[in-house]
Amino acid sequence: MTSPEPADIETFLSYRLSIVSRLINRRSTRYFTERHGLTLAEWRAMAQIATGRATSVQAISTRTCSDKGQISRATATLLDKGLVSALPDPADRRTIHFELTPAGQAIHDEILPMRADENAMIASLMSAGELALFHDILDRIQVHLDRLD
Repeated sequence: MTSPEPADIETFLSYRLSIVSRLINRRSTRYFTERHGLTLAEWRAMAQIATGRATSVQAISTRTCSDKGQISRATATLLDKGLVSALPDPADRRTIHFELTPAGQAIHDEILPMRADENAMIASLMSAGELALFHDILDRIQVHLDRLD
C-alpha cells in the first residue's frame, strides 16, 4: 500500500493569508518596537482604545481575535508605561476601561499614519475593482469563520 502524497500547505489559502499577515506585521512591528518599545499586542490594544469601540480587555481581545491574557498583559504594560489610564466601569466594577493618555495619544498619532501608508502601499497593488472585491472576499471569509466559532 502506498502512502498518500503530502499536501503542499503553501497552496492552502489559510497558510498564504497567515504568511502575508506576518510579513505586514513584521514590517510594522519593527517600526514601533524600535521607536517606542511597543509590542504588536500593545499597539493593537492602543489602536482599539483610540477608536473608543473597544476599551476593555475583553472587548479588545474580541475585536482583535487575540488571547485575552495577551491583551491583559499588553494593557498592564501600557498602564505601567503611562500610555493608558484605567477607569472602572460604573455599571460593573470588575471591568476596567482604558483610555489613551496624552503620551499614548501622541505615540498613536505618530504610528497611525505609518500604518495607513503601509495599507495604501498594499492597496496600490490592486485596481479599485480588485480592492473592492478583495475586501468583499475577506468580509465573507471573516463572517463565515465567525459563524463557525
